[in-house]
Amino acid sequence: MVSLAAAGSSRTVLVVDDLLFNRRIISSMLRKLGFDVLEASNGEQACELYQMQEEQKAHSICAVILDLNMPLLDGWQTASRLRELEIEGSDRAESGQSLEDGTQSAASCSAPGVPLAPGTTTAAAAATCARNRLPVIVCTANETTDAHGRHTLAASRALSAGADIVLPKPMSLAGLQASLDSLLPAWRDVVATAGTGAGTTGAGGETCGPVAARKARSMPRRTPCRGLSLDNLMLQVMQATCL
Repeated sequence: MVSLAAAGSSRTVLVVDDLLFNRRIISSMLRKLGFDVLEASNGEQACELYQMQEEQKAHSICAVILDLNMPLLDGWQTASRLRELEIEGSDRAESGQSLEDGTQSAASCSAPGVPLAPGTTTAAAAATCARNRLPVIVCTANETTDAHGRHTLAASRALSAGADIVLPKPMSLAGLQASLDSLLPAWRDVVATAGTGAGTTGAGGETCGPVAARKARSMPRRTPCRGLSLDNLMLQVMQATCL
């Protein structure tokens, strides 16, 4: 319901972290790629923002980047609650359409054990789910893999709660791009198309216009930025100081 494919021109990402510095680092990278950004300092605020955006039919949130260790609602609880809200919204908006055209709703993608709509193959349902499921990317200072490359308990719990990808902090621009390529394959075209206007203002006041969008579209996939840029310096500081 809220992916780039389903939301059309939506390019708003919700960044959730209790540390302002971490939010600003990730938000800066997203705006550099051409996205608009909403920020939340805890899970409760994140769920309220998501619900408000959906209910008001505002610019739907196309992805969530989520910390794990936060007050009020931690990242595991927040991921689970976002999936619940996604199902509730899908039930209201898509139940009729699913029965009419034989497609799977986003609710089916988020709820294990839900039977396929009549006439829907497993492959078709999987493809629809990939388009409709809200991408949730966890970025955490917790250990994400053990010495054998297997997911740690923290990462496994995040994936079970509803996350799609778990990345270690500090998040690199290459890691962010690779995750977007995996979960939102059309994101470059969307931000480039949306960036042909006068530009939009993000949560921190920065303006993302045609230049940022063109740069995002031309960026090589899964290729880290090179050179000692301001972003790289900030990432080094975050790696040394942030938990």
